[in-house]
Amino acid sequence: MKREEVFGASLFAAGFIFQAAFSYLWRTSFPSPQWLLLAVLAVGARGKINTAQSLGFFWGLILDAGGPSLFGAQAWILAAAGYITGRFSKEVDSDRPLAQAILALGGTLFHLTILTQIELFFRRSGPPLVPSIGAILGQFAMNVLAAPLVFWIVRLWSRHDPSVEEDHVFRP
Repeated sequence: MKREEVFGASLFAAGFIFQAAFSYLWRTSFPSPQWLLLAVLAVGARGKINTAQSLGFFWGLILDAGGPSLFGAQAWILAAAGYITGRFSKEVDSDRPLAQAILALGGTLFHLTILTQIELFFRRSGPPLVPSIGAILGQFAMNVLAAPLVFWIVRLWSRHDPSVEEDHVFRP
Protein backbone atom coordinates (compact mmCIF):
# COMPACT_ATOMS: atom_id res chain seq x y z
CA MET A 1 0.00 0.00 0.00
CA LYS A 2 1.12 3.53 -0.72
CA ARG A 3 1.71 5.90 2.17
CA GLU A 4 -1.20 8.10 1.07
CA GLU A 5 -3.52 5.10 1.16
CA VAL A 6 -2.30 4.21 4.65
CA PHE A 7 -2.85 7.83 5.71
CA GLY A 8 -6.39 7.82 4.31
CA ALA A 9 -7.30 4.38 5.69
CA SER A 10 -5.96 5.16 9.17
CA LEU A 11 -7.70 8.55 9.25
CA PHE A 12 -10.92 6.90 8.03
CA ALA A 13 -10.80 4.32 10.82
CA ALA A 14 -9.88 6.86 13.50
CA GLY A 15 -12.58 9.29 12.37
CA PHE A 16 -15.23 6.59 12.26
CA ILE A 17 -14.34 5.26 15.72
CA PHE A 18 -14.22 8.77 17.19
CA GLN A 19 -17.55 9.77 15.61
CA ALA A 20 -19.24 6.57 16.81
CA ALA A 21 -17.91 6.93 20.36
CA PHE A 22 -18.72 10.64 20.54
CA SER A 23 -22.25 10.11 19.19
CA TYR A 24 -22.83 7.39 21.77
CA LEU A 25 -21.58 9.56 24.65
CA TRP A 26 -23.24 12.85 23.55
CA ARG A 27 -26.47 12.78 25.53
CA THR A 28 -27.83 16.30 25.13
CA SER A 29 -30.38 17.82 22.80
CA PHE A 30 -27.81 20.45 21.78
CA PRO A 31 -26.16 19.78 18.39
CA SER A 32 -22.76 18.13 18.51
CA PRO A 33 -19.87 19.19 16.29
CA GLN A 34 -19.82 17.58 12.86
CA TRP A 35 -16.42 15.98 13.38
CA LEU A 36 -16.32 14.22 10.04
CA LEU A 37 -17.25 17.34 8.06
CA LEU A 38 -14.53 19.27 9.88
CA ALA A 39 -11.99 16.51 9.21
CA VAL A 40 -12.88 16.51 5.50
CA LEU A 41 -12.43 20.28 5.40
CA ALA A 42 -9.09 20.00 7.22
CA VAL A 43 -7.76 17.30 4.88
CA GLY A 44 -8.90 19.26 1.82
CA ALA A 45 -7.27 22.42 3.19
CA ARG A 46 -3.96 20.52 3.41
CA GLY A 47 -4.13 20.01 -0.36
CA LYS A 48 -5.11 16.34 -0.32
CA ILE A 49 -8.11 16.64 -2.64
CA ASN A 50 -8.51 12.96 -3.52
CA THR A 51 -8.16 11.86 0.09
CA ALA A 52 -10.67 14.50 1.26
CA GLN A 53 -13.20 13.46 -1.39
CA SER A 54 -12.80 9.77 -0.63
CA LEU A 55 -13.03 10.22 3.13
CA GLY A 56 -16.05 12.48 2.69
CA PHE A 57 -17.83 10.01 0.45
CA PHE A 58 -17.25 6.93 2.61
CA TRP A 59 -17.84 8.72 5.92
CA GLY A 60 -21.01 10.16 4.39
CA LEU A 61 -22.24 6.69 3.46
CA ILE A 62 -21.76 5.61 7.06
CA LEU A 63 -23.65 8.69 8.29
CA ASP A 64 -26.43 8.00 5.77
CA ALA A 65 -26.70 4.36 6.82
CA GLY A 66 -27.08 5.26 10.49
CA GLY A 67 -29.01 8.50 10.23
CA PRO A 68 -32.38 9.84 9.14
CA SER A 69 -31.16 11.66 6.01
CA LEU A 70 -31.80 10.30 2.54
CA PHE A 71 -29.25 7.65 1.64
CA GLY A 72 -26.37 9.09 -0.37
CA ALA A 73 -27.01 12.73 0.51
CA GLN A 74 -24.33 13.01 3.20
CA ALA A 75 -21.86 11.08 1.03
CA TRP A 76 -22.14 13.47 -1.90
CA ILE A 77 -22.21 16.58 0.28
CA LEU A 78 -19.07 15.62 2.22
CA ALA A 79 -17.26 14.56 -0.97
CA ALA A 80 -18.14 17.90 -2.59
CA ALA A 81 -17.00 19.79 0.53
CA GLY A 82 -13.64 17.99 0.39
CA TYR A 83 -13.25 18.74 -3.30
CA ILE A 84 -14.14 22.44 -3.00
CA THR A 85 -11.88 22.95 0.02
CA GLY A 86 -9.04 21.15 -1.71
CA ARG A 87 -9.38 23.22 -4.88
CA PHE A 88 -9.05 26.44 -2.85
CA SER A 89 -6.33 25.19 -0.50
CA LYS A 90 -3.65 27.28 -2.23
CA GLU A 91 -5.51 30.47 -1.32
CA VAL A 92 -6.24 29.63 2.32
CA ASP A 93 -3.78 29.51 5.21
CA SER A 94 -5.50 26.70 7.07
CA ASP A 95 -3.07 26.91 10.00
CA ARG A 96 -4.62 30.19 11.16
CA PRO A 97 -7.58 29.97 13.59
CA LEU A 98 -9.59 32.62 11.72
CA ALA A 99 -9.26 30.67 8.46
CA GLN A 100 -10.30 27.49 10.26
CA ALA A 101 -13.36 29.22 11.70
CA ILE A 102 -14.32 30.59 8.28
CA LEU A 103 -13.86 27.17 6.67
CA ALA A 104 -15.98 25.59 9.42
CA LEU A 105 -18.67 28.25 9.03
CA GLY A 106 -18.71 27.98 5.22
CA GLY A 107 -18.60 24.17 5.30
CA THR A 108 -21.46 24.02 7.78
CA LEU A 109 -23.51 26.48 5.73
CA PHE A 110 -22.83 24.44 2.57
CA HIS A 111 -23.71 21.17 4.32
CA LEU A 112 -26.94 22.43 5.91
CA THR A 113 -28.09 24.27 2.78
CA ILE A 114 -27.59 21.33 0.41
CA LEU A 115 -28.96 18.77 2.88
CA THR A 116 -32.08 20.89 3.43
CA GLN A 117 -32.62 21.34 -0.31
CA ILE A 118 -32.24 17.61 -0.92
CA GLU A 119 -34.74 16.88 1.86
CA LEU A 120 -37.26 19.39 0.52
CA PHE A 121 -36.92 18.12 -3.04
CA PHE A 122 -36.71 14.35 -2.64
CA ARG A 123 -38.48 13.41 0.62
CA ARG A 124 -41.73 11.73 -0.41
CA SER A 125 -42.94 10.08 2.79
CA GLY A 126 -43.39 12.17 5.89
CA PRO A 127 -42.30 15.72 6.50
CA PRO A 128 -38.82 16.79 5.37
CA LEU A 129 -36.15 16.77 8.08
CA VAL A 130 -35.33 20.48 8.17
CA PRO A 131 -33.47 21.73 11.28
CA SER A 132 -34.81 24.60 13.37
CA ILE A 133 -33.07 27.98 13.50
CA GLY A 134 -31.79 27.19 17.00
CA ALA A 135 -30.30 23.89 15.82
CA ILE A 136 -28.66 25.65 12.86
CA LEU A 137 -27.10 28.33 15.08
CA GLY A 138 -25.97 25.66 17.55
CA GLN A 139 -24.39 23.69 14.72
CA PHE A 140 -22.52 26.77 13.52
CA ALA A 141 -21.25 27.49 17.04
CA MET A 142 -20.16 23.92 17.77
CA ASN A 143 -18.34 23.51 14.45
CA VAL A 144 -16.53 26.85 14.73
CA LEU A 145 -15.44 26.01 18.29
CA ALA A 146 -14.29 22.47 17.37
CA ALA A 147 -12.52 23.44 14.12
CA PRO A 148 -9.12 24.39 15.63
CA LEU A 149 -8.88 21.03 17.40
CA VAL A 150 -9.76 19.04 14.28
CA PHE A 151 -7.41 21.03 12.04
CA TRP A 152 -4.61 20.58 14.58
CA ILE A 153 -5.17 16.80 14.75
CA VAL A 154 -5.22 16.49 10.95
CA ARG A 155 -2.06 18.60 10.71
CA LEU A 156 -0.30 16.31 13.22
CA TRP A 157 -1.63 13.22 11.46
CA SER A 158 -0.48 14.44 8.05
CA ARG A 159 3.06 15.08 9.28
CA HIS A 160 3.54 11.33 9.22
CA ASP A 161 2.50 11.24 5.55
CA PRO A 162 5.29 12.38 3.21
CA SER A 163 2.91 12.49 0.24
CA VAL A 164 1.38 15.78 1.42
CA GLU A 165 1.62 18.16 -1.48
CA GLU A 166 3.53 21.04 0.06
CA ASP A 167 3.09 23.19 -3.05
CA HIS A 168 -0.64 22.98 -2.51
CA VAL A 169 -0.55 24.46 0.97
CA PHE A 170 -0.77 28.23 1.36
CA ARG A 171 2.53 30.01 1.92
CA PRO A 172 2.56 33.78 2.50
